[in-house]
Amino acid sequence: EAGGPKIPMKYGRVDVTGPEQCPEEGRLP
Repeated sequence: EAGGPKIPMKYGRVDVTGPEQCPEEGRLP
């Protein structure tokens, strides 16, 4: 720790609202 503020960890994408907006498996660059 460097003495900074505590920021809660969040997993997952925040720029999509559902799984239908994610690219298909194997389509990531």
